[in-house]
Amino acid sequence: MDFDFIRHSVDTMDVMPPELKGRLNSYTPQWYGAVKNFVDTESGARICFDITKEYDADIVVRHACGGNERALIALKTLVLHDHMVANLERRINAIGRPFSAIHIRNTDYRTDYEQAIDQIKKSILLPVFVATDSSKCRDYCRKVFDDSNVISFSKLPDEEIPIHSTRNFLTPFERNSDAILDLVTLALSNEYYKIPLRVGSAFAYSNYSNLAELLVRNSGILISLLGQSASAKAIIERVIAWQSIGR
Repeated sequence: MDFDFIRHSVDTMDVMPPELKGRLNSYTPQWYGAVKNFVDTESGARICFDITKEYDADIVVRHACGGNERALIALKTLVLHDHMVANLERRINAIGRPFSAIHIRNTDYRTDYEQAIDQIKKSILLPVFVATDSSKCRDYCRKVFDDSNVISFSKLPDEEIPIHSTRNFLTPFERNSDAILDLVTLALSNEYYKIPLRVGSAFAYSNYSNLAELLVRNSGILISLLGQSASAKAIIERVIAWQSIGR
């Protein structure tokens, strides 16, 4: 479901923090070190809530970086919408066989992706699903592994800039949908590779890379996230069968 379809009803709902009411699809967050949290640029309100408290609001919003165990705890309580799972099933059907997956973040963060890919090119299971924010990285994977062996579903801008900062490229719903589906597709792979950030970066790996790995290691949470729809059951059955085949 596109956000535009439900915009009117959502914009009339009570929100925590209340400063975001009517602006859930348009607010601009920015990191504010003094409070160690993202804040709404327009109002200055912290975009978070206390998970131990109950709120009268219809919608509660927490804007934060994910990728650690706390993000995994949040995923325990969530289930993807059936529409999203149906799209995921179409992805898995398109892949059609056991596959490996690589995540490369190479716009706001930088990696030595060419060196990393060259190191695994002779041993990696093909085909390979590539999740990245960089068209250059995707093109290099196609060059190394051959175009017929590289699978990618998300749209990427021509410019090498972070997708989450590209306001005129896709709608927020489309950007978020691609990010969620890429994350789960990575976690469903037979072999998952995360490409390290360059030495000197604030982190060894991007939080998105780490979250995908946490889902790989916590299959129960991954299965719970898919829900109980017919598409979810079909995905799980197919992936389990692929895992039993091995190489």
